Amino acid sequence: MLENLRWGELFMYYGGHFDYPWKPLAARQYPMTFEEIRSGLVRGPERIVTMNSGIYGWSSSRQLHLVYKYDSRGVASTHDYITTVDDRGVRTELKFVENESAVIEPVPAQLESDQAINTRIIRYDADGLHMLLNARGKAILQLHDGAMQVSNNQTYQVTLSGAKKTVVAKGETITISLNLSGEVDLLIKPTDLPPVKSTSACERIQPGL
Repeated sequence: MLENLRWGELFMYYGGHFDYPWKPLAARQYPMTFEEIRSGLVRGPERIVTMNSGIYGWSSSRQLHLVYKYDSRGVASTHDYITTVDDRGVRTELKFVENESAVIEPVPAQLESDQAINTRIIRYDADGLHMLLNARGKAILQLHDGAMQVSNNQTYQVTLSGAKKTVVAKGETITISLNLSGEVDLLIKPTDLPPVKSTSACERIQPGL
């Protein structure tokens, strides 16, 4: 996979099925509409596939990022990166050692605040959004229809560091007002889903700078 990526190519697996306990790099490379191709990096509006250290994002969008990082064995690795949101936009810094790689995907969610916010999305899928935020001050999170369906007048459970409340979607958007005073563990899910396990202490992040 990485040998192809070094040439600005994406590996295509077509022999049987993946026999992994996790999705490897090749399973997260598509779909892709090619906008930039160079050694160690392929970029499109749907995702960025990279093995080059750097700061990543989409200049035309303020959507948050979901990152899948892989260690030098190709194994899904721990969360040693953050996404920063401020008045300059949304960006994720990735630092790789040899043979590490990552896929970065935009998530249909935006944060608005007068302060910088450090955040990390732990999971986003049909069952909900799980993320960490760290900052001080007021912020507004908007989550739009996507992998998790957001429908007008539907109810969703929001859990902020253990405190639960119910919100109602307006149109295809869930809007949540936040008063941040440090690290917040945020879960959003449809009200008919079972509880989601909270994040572990090893996934803590630092305040926005």
